[in-house]
Amino acid sequence: MTRVVVLLPGLGNTDAVFAAQTAALSAEHRLVVAEYAGAASIEAMAERVLAQVPGERLALVGYSLGGYVALQMVRGAAERIERLALLGTSSFADSDAARARRTAMIAQARVDYARVLDDIGRFAVFGRGPQAAQARRQLVEMGLALGMEAFCRQQWAAMHRMDTSEVLASVRCPVRMLCGLEDRVTPVEVHRAMLDRAPSATLEVVADAGHLLPLEKPEPVTAFLRDWLAVDAG
Repeated sequence: MTRVVVLLPGLGNTDAVFAAQTAALSAEHRLVVAEYAGAASIEAMAERVLAQVPGERLALVGYSLGGYVALQMVRGAAERIERLALLGTSSFADSDAARARRTAMIAQARVDYARVLDDIGRFAVFGRGPQAAQARRQLVEMGLALGMEAFCRQQWAAMHRMDTSEVLASVRCPVRMLCGLEDRVTPVEVHRAMLDRAPSATLEVVADAGHLLPLEKPEPVTAFLRDWLAVDAG
């Protein structure tokens, strides 16, 4: 069955973050990579994505920031969401400490954006992973292509997002979560806390992977999505 699958990139990412998944799955499904670089809030991002695919029933793949957007889409248009995959993300609002870190990152990005991207790559990517160097390089390339202003808008949107744990708890469609075992941005513990709020969901953990899952471990991510798409939504 051909489905409309919306891939929602993470913060600072372009469509290149899903290059491997797009190449592998495009013959089986209609894939749409969401574009929301100009939006300044999670709510505006969700509205923009819904407008990209008007009237369609959707399978959502939310990676990192894209997971925040996906849950906001569920909040606003649950009847249109057929299934939901959440990769390296969180349903919880930022803590005060996390907001302070984002504020500092925005200030630093306006001084030396390339350095900020490099620092993010070193923190987010599992350094001993098989594709660590390539994933870090791709992260910097995507961030530069997206641009500093869009990056800062996305940081601002992320730090001001609402907690969507009650949205996750209300989801009735199939929900699957995937997390890197070495993810330091949205750790396994965060995903397990999300699982407590959505007991019908499932969680898989990928070894030797950090936060940049689609680039660090493209084959396991593609296999995960192919299996998720094959499940009967009822």
